[in-house]
Order: sequence, then structure tokens, then C-alpha cells
Amino acid sequence: MFQLLFERSADAMSLYDPETGRFVESNEAVARQVGAPNKEALGKATVAEISPERQPDGRLSSEKAAEMVRLALAQGSHRFEWMSRRYDGSELPLDVVMTAIPFKGRTMLFVVSRDISAQKKAEQEILRLNASLEQRVAARTAELVRANDQLKEEIAERKRQERIQRRRSDQMQRHRDVMLELAQIPKSDFWKTLEMICSHAAAALDVARVSYWSLVDHSAIRCERLYLRDRQATDPEFEGARLCAEESPNYFAALAEKRPIVAHDALNNPATQELSAYLQAHGITAMLDAPVWVRGDVVGVLCHEHTGPAREWTAEEVDFVSGLAATISLAIEESRRAESEHRLRVSEEKFRALFEGSSQGVILHDEEKILEVNPACVRIMGFDSADEIIGKHPADFSAPIQLGGERADVLARRYIAECMVRGSARFDWITRNARGKETPIEVILTRIQLGDRVLIQALINDITERKRAEETLRQSEARLRESDARFSAAFRASPQFITISRLDNGRYVLVNDAFCKWSGYQADEVIGRDSKELSLWADPADREPFWEELRRTHSIRERECHVRSRHGRIYTMLLSADIIEINGLPHLLTVGLDITERKQAEAELLRTLAREKELGLLRSKFVSMVSHEFRTPLGIIQSSAEILDEYFGRLDPGERREHLKSIQRNTRRMAALMEEVLLIGSFDAGRMEFKPAPVDLERFVRDVIDDILSATERRCPIHLETPAALEPATADDRLLRHALTNLLTNAVKYSEPGKAVNVILQRQGAHAVFVIRDQGIGIPEEDREWLFAAFHRGSNVGDRPGTGLGLVIVKRCIDLHGGTIDVESALGAGTTITVRLPMFPSGAPPRAAQQLQHQT
Repeated sequence: MFQLLFERSADAMSLYDPETGRFVESNEAVARQVGAPNKEALGKATVAEISPERQPDGRLSSEKAAEMVRLALAQGSHRFEWMSRRYDGSELPLDVVMTAIPFKGRTMLFVVSRDISAQKKAEQEILRLNASLEQRVAARTAELVRANDQLKEEIAERKRQERIQRRRSDQMQRHRDVMLELAQIPKSDFWKTLEMICSHAAAALDVARVSYWSLVDHSAIRCERLYLRDRQATDPEFEGARLCAEESPNYFAALAEKRPIVAHDALNNPATQELSAYLQAHGITAMLDAPVWVRGDVVGVLCHEHTGPAREWTAEEVDFVSGLAATISLAIEESRRAESEHRLRVSEEKFRALFEGSSQGVILHDEEKILEVNPACVRIMGFDSADEIIGKHPADFSAPIQLGGERADVLARRYIAECMVRGSARFDWITRNARGKETPIEVILTRIQLGDRVLIQALINDITERKRAEETLRQSEARLRESDARFSAAFRASPQFITISRLDNGRYVLVNDAFCKWSGYQADEVIGRDSKELSLWADPADREPFWEELRRTHSIRERECHVRSRHGRIYTMLLSADIIEINGLPHLLTVGLDITERKQAEAELLRTLAREKELGLLRSKFVSMVSHEFRTPLGIIQSSAEILDEYFGRLDPGERREHLKSIQRNTRRMAALMEEVLLIGSFDAGRMEFKPAPVDLERFVRDVIDDILSATERRCPIHLETPAALEPATADDRLLRHALTNLLTNAVKYSEPGKAVNVILQRQGAHAVFVIRDQGIGIPEEDREWLFAAFHRGSNVGDRPGTGLGLVIVKRCIDLHGGTIDVESALGAGTTITVRLPMFPSGAPPRAAQQLQHQT
């Protein structure tokens, strides 16, 4: 490393042997300095060979050189000026630093020389000017006296400007404190956050009124909150006030530009003068309004209204209110996200409660096996737990021979096929549990499409009682006309609603209690009227096609229809209808099954499964990213390994080293990718803990920079600015190394070779501030809101490798430290990232730490 620095340094460096009096080694910069054709031409030159006989002070060069060597050896280092002789015979003044260093068991002198000819010329010119100046002093004395008064005025003006600058600096610090406080508060409660922003803004800007107005249909804005500083409270009476675009078109046009409206003189500003009535009513003389936009759309405006004498808004104040507007934007998004998550949880809980609490058995299966069952299904089928059912085919729980004498497996495949083709199937079935007990059930199959996958939902009802009733009904069929009372009792006791109406005019002649209970009508209110008069069809247009089909086919089975009760509630019913003959006249027998809750459950299930599909897509994206990022380095490693294996003897050493370096680079690349993936896994699993410990921050940052320079083969120079004195800090060095390594790697990766990357490290109160500025490709505006989203990369990165996980890791590391990260970028001009981490005890840093030193 030292040899590389020695040979490539732009400074002239030599190694001098004090025992032999000769230069042992020199770099190319020395050869250029003395005009030698190359460093080899210097050979083992002595001081006398590259110096004039005497130095400017008249001493012999050989004597003075011996004295300088003695001083360097005695003191460890010595600096002096020296006159050198170039190869063309001209003399060159130099600034020389000799430093004693151990070298192979001996003490050698490491010599660094700088050309100071320009400095010497400047000194001679200064001497000449001083002589001229002395001649002119007398003449200028009178002029200086006259200028003295003017100078005093300028000093007074300078002091005034300094006071203004101090006030601005104090104001900016207040603004930063407010923004830091607001950044740390939770923003899920939007209105609480908004009131805090308004109150802090009023205090920080010293304005009388701060309000937030939301945009309504792009045609008006409505006041949501107004904070009055003199009351230290909001004004609920003003909330709901509106301002229409028709009344103030210029103001709305200014808002649409998505830039702050800066009105020093509100009554005469083009954007605000249309509000003169409002301004005069409240004594408002100046306004500073910042639009609030979410995902590129303006959604509101944060207004700051000053009363009293006219006011000039500063650039710092404009930047501050823009930051407040951005904070409101973040609060809107976070509150929306919290509300969506809450609704999703409630929806999932409702579906699960409906699924678990339903009295009907529910089975979810595909053509091969059962995927899930509810407790009612386990009970109806006579099992002890769901584990006895899940994973098996429905035919496994069936009586071998079903009703009608057909085999269960053949019949099951037929019903499943019918459901897959028609969308639904309904039939009776005999199920058998592990103890051999058989139970008759009613099965309703419904096909469900979940993305690319087709599932079947089966609703089952224990129809043991119904089968017994049917058997009894069959046995008493011959006595049906004589047992009218029994039929009437069964008719009215049915849990499904049943009606009988005349076929010629549709008027009801008989309805059961279930129908009355569902519809909300009494039986005497229904008899003699038809469904049209009672407005039972949710869509009256559906009634005529139903009747037309019935007259044509004489029966309808399980037609899904939407009907309305007396109270206006819409239900989903499965209607079955048959034409029967009563007293020689055709009548319509209609049976209805309320499936409203089942349809709602199906909708909830579809939404839940859609969410699971979204999570599956995210996992697929992750697998695709990892396989893609591994494929390229693995291909390079394999190619280099095969070349070394087949052509090792024919390759020269340099080519071998290049292939080995290629293997090493791509191995490191794969290791870095795996490290990122493991880190993300640790963060997501909650295994990454924050373990603070004392850190020498300056040395730590230099070590990270050295690692990056080595890993990137010094693709870009990295300049570090640090305080002259920096107190010990407390941090988790592992998390901090991950964050800085990713940020510096990105800065180098997205910059052209040779473009400098600047790093500033300083202390601000209890915080360490890291500023990393590059001159790279920048970040497109449309990509900035996704900077910390996993797997997202900028649209302008081209073929630069990456996983989209680096900034996610940076954000997680910074969050564990309790810090913040800010990103500023200009497309094609570079990116500046500012990280603030609490690493120091509270209180101001030492005065010496305020002064920065620059080092490359």
C-alpha cells in the first residue's frame, strides 16, 4: 500500500541514506521536478549533484545539507527551504520536509519536496510593492482620514448584517428543532398530528393564524383546522369554511404549481389579492402558503397568516413551511395506511368469526383434497377434530353406495365436474365418519376463482330431520288430502320460505311463517296481492323473465335472485319454483333459501385470498431478484475457473491474476448479496438488536472509507471533513458500518469514475451528522417515494448491479439508532444524503469541535 502511494503520489518523494549521502529511491514526481527524463536517470544522486555550489544565504550546499540531515535525525523531522539545480541548469527553490524512518534495520530519511518558485516570486513582488507603498503612505494619509468615517459606517452596517445573520441562524435552529420533534412523533392520528404542526408553526414563525385546508373536487378548499396563537387553541367555529376556485382562480392556479405561495404584501400579490375581503376582515398583511401533495397530487394547503406590520418572508421560512407541508403529507399517508390495516383486520376477523360461528358446515377444497373446514362441518360429519378431515378427498368420508344406488367415488367426480362447468351444484349426500356412523347431508357446491387457481366451496346442512320428514311425507302421501291440517303445519313450520300463488295472475293464495318473518308482512297483507304490488323484487325488471321461463319450462331450480323485504333491505335468495295443480287450477309453488350471509362470506374469502396472492407475488419477486443477482457472478466465476483449468499453462501471470481477481470480486459480490438478504431476514424476524458501545467515530469512518476504496479499487476519490476535535461517541458499530458501507458504496457505484465523493462528519448537539454527497446520476423524482421499499431500484440505474435492499438496510439500521435520514437529489447532478444519529450526551459540543479540518 505504501509502495503504491509512494509511486503514484503527485508530491515529489525520495528516500535518502544519511550514511552514504545518496538518494536511494525517488518517484516520478521528483524526476519531473528537477527536469530529469525519468526517475531512473536520477540513479543514486547526491545532494551536491542536484544543487548549486552555494545556497541563497551564501553557505556551501554540502555544509548546509549535512546540517539539515543532522537536525532531521536529532528531531525526528525537519522542514527547511532549499535551492535545487534542474537538469537544464536553472535553479528551483523548494520547501523540503525530512522525516526519519526505520528501514531494513537502519534509519533513513523520507524526503518530501515542493516547488515554491511561485511563492518566492510573490515574496519578491511583495517587497517591491512594500517599497512603493512606503512612498505612497504620506500621500494616502489624508485620503485614509477621509475614508475613516466611511469605514466606521461600513463596520456598523456589517455588525447590523451580522445581527441579522445571527437571528436567521437562531431561526433556522428553531426550525430544525421543530422538524426533528415532528419527525419523531407517531402520525397515525392525523388530526392530533395536524394540530401539533399548526401550533409549532405558529410559534416558530411568530404568526397569528395557521390553518390547514383540504382540496375538495379540485374546485374548492375547506378549512379543517385553524390555530389561533393568541388563544393557544384551535377555532372550531371556523372549521368547514370554504374557498371556491371560481372566486379566486389566481390563487388556485398558484396552488396547482406545487410551489409555496409567498405573499409579502398579501393585498397586492397577484395570487392573494382576490382574497382581499377575507384579508381585511382578519387584519392579515402577509401570507405564506405551502401546498400539500400526496403521490404527485395536491390534496390541501398549509396557510400561515401574519397580522400587523408588513412582513418579508425569508428563504429559510419558505423552506421551513415546505418541510411542514411534507410532514403533513407523511401524516396523511401514515393515517391512511393505519386505517387500511385496521379495516383489513376487522374484515379478516369478521370473516373468521362468520366461518367459525356459522351453523352451516363449510368446506374449502380443490379437485384433490380438502383444504379447510369449520367447526360446524366437523360436528355435522361426526368427527372429533378438523385434522381428521383436512388433506383427504371428500369421497373418503362417504358411504360407498349413495342414494339411488350409485358408487360414491363416481358420483363425487360427477358433481365436482358439474360444479366446475356450471359454477355450482346442489345435491343430497350420505357421509360416514371413522366410527361408521352415516349422516345424510345437503351439499351446495360453488366454484371460486382465486387468481389462477380454482377452488370449490361446499356448504353442508345436516338433513337427517328433513330426510325423516320426507320419509314420513312419502308414507302419508296417500292420505295427503285427508290430512290437510298436517300439511299446513309442515308448510308453516318450514325454515325456508314457501309461497303458493295463482299462475294466471301471480296473486298469493298461501304463504308460510318463514316468508312472513323474512318479508316483514302479515299473512293477511300478502294474500290476494302479487310480488309486484309488494315490491318484493329488488329490480322489477327481473320479475317478468322469471315468470316467462317458468311458463316455458314449468319449473326453476335454485335461481339466485335479489329480493327486497318490507323494510327495504336487499337479500340474496335461492329460489326454486314448480307449477302444481290445486282444485284443477295451475298454481306456482315457490321455495326460497336466504343465502345473503353466505354470499357475504364468499366475498370476504375472495378478498382474503387476494391478499394472500399479493404476498405470494412479493415472495416470487424476492426469489427472482436473488436468482438474477446470483446468476451473473456465478457465470463469471465459472467462466474464469474454466479458463484457468483449461489454459493455465498458456496464460501469462498477469492474465492468471486477472481471472483470480475476477473470481474474488464476484465471490465478494455474492457474499455481499447474501449478507443483505440475511440482514433483511434478521430485521424482519426481530433478531437484530441495538447494542451501543463507545466508538472512536473519526477512526471508524476512516476505516469504512478505506474499506470502500479498497473494494471499489479507488474508482472514485472520497474526501472526508471532520471536526478538529471530536468527543467519543456511543453507537452500535455493526449497524453503523452496515449503514455507512451501503451509502458510500451507492455513492461510488452511481458516480462516474474519478468523480469525488464528499463525506462530512460533525456534531450537532447530541447528534452526530453524516453528510454524503456525490456527483452521480441522481434519483428521478418519481422514484424517491419508494427509496426505502424492498427490491425497488431507480429507473435510471441502467446495468449497474444491485438488489434494491441497500437503502432498506440503511433505514433499519438508522431506525434502531433512533436517527433520521434525509435525501436530496438532482437528476444528473448528484445526491446528498444526511444522516442524524443520537450518539453524544446532551449539551453543546466543545468549541474546538466546531472547526472542521479537511483531509482526503
